[in-house]
Amino acid sequence: MFLTKEEEKMLDGEYGEATRLAMRLIVKVGEALGAQKLININSAQVSGVSYKNIGDPGIQLLEDLVRLGGKSKTLSTLNPAGMDIKNWKKMGIPKEFAEKQLKIISLYMQMDILPTCSCIPYLIGNSPKYREHVAWAESSAVTYANSVLGARTNREGGPLALASALTGKTAFYGFHMEENRLPTHYIELKAKLRYPADYSILGYVVGKKIKTGVPLFSYPRMPPDMECLKALSAGLATSGSISLFHIENYTIEAIIKNKQLQNEKSNMEKIIVEEEEDIKPVFEEYKLTTNPDLIYIGCPHASIQEIRKIAQMLRNRKIKGDIEFWIGTAANIKILADRAGYTDIIEKSGGKIITDTCIVVSPLKTLGFQKILTNSAKACYYLTGLEKLDVGIATLEEIIKTAIEGV
Repeated sequence: MFLTKEEEKMLDGEYGEATRLAMRLIVKVGEALGAQKLININSAQVSGVSYKNIGDPGIQLLEDLVRLGGKSKTLSTLNPAGMDIKNWKKMGIPKEFAEKQLKIISLYMQMDILPTCSCIPYLIGNSPKYREHVAWAESSAVTYANSVLGARTNREGGPLALASALTGKTAFYGFHMEENRLPTHYIELKAKLRYPADYSILGYVVGKKIKTGVPLFSYPRMPPDMECLKALSAGLATSGSISLFHIENYTIEAIIKNKQLQNEKSNMEKIIVEEEEDIKPVFEEYKLTTNPDLIYIGCPHASIQEIRKIAQMLRNRKIKGDIEFWIGTAANIKILADRAGYTDIIEKSGGKIITDTCIVVSPLKTLGFQKILTNSAKACYYLTGLEKLDVGIATLEEIIKTAIEGV
């Protein structure tokens, strides 16, 4: 691998031991994957934040990096933690867990990494431009950044994204290279896609079918909004390792490369997605027959538009007393919800807006929840597979009806 003089100095330890260790990791991984050089990045999104996931060994690693003088060299943001940083008591989080989680956040902050604690960095200040190179570790955000924003990132692991934050570098391979961003599969959409839950399931279905590659979707009957694109990104990254998709005449690279994609469409493997055969069976597979313990919206985190819609639907209505209703979002999005009056409406109905965390990385079993209802295929996949919980998926409209009336 070719290294610039500055990169050689970083690898030799002239910029400190933490930088040397981080650079060594990036170079080793890059060499293993055939990268010929390193490139500068404009931002990093670092995962490995929840104490539930990294435990005491993760804390030890962060302590070592802080002790060795590790500092972020670029705009760097954090993935969700295992709890709401300010209101963890209201969530029922044990004190011991909370203390360890707060320590993790403090260690990242000492390395100049912003404590955003959200999986939607692109909505809270870390939004790369078209063709900008970044190093992101949150799978759904990676897919959104590549596909919707047209940025360039691979699906980094937590330690590698942290190493990129500490150096401002990443290896030049994978989706950083133009030739690897062309579609491999053509997805003909015959299903009616209306809601984010539909797009979440679409992503789940396509990810399961093709596992890896770059799908090109036909133009849907109803063009997706930002919430639908966010849900599609999460679904694709969950059941498969898909970090980039295109939608004909809609996403940025599909528009720019339209003529090239049309010429190559005949060479792509074709998959048809039907409503009856593909979308509805997932709704049936993940279906609760009794009232949920917890309703959760916000995997990925809810936008201010979603919170506004939920507030409108809950205004002057009451959630059943035996159902917890949580909306997960970023802390600064909740500030907007507070100022707009949405938080007050939701809380009066019996719901809660929680920040900094997601049910996928929070200790749900410790909190006593067993039956979850959500509009996220990603949450269904991880909570049934890893946590062995009973999880149902439904559209937001169906979820609000269940919250008010029960199953």
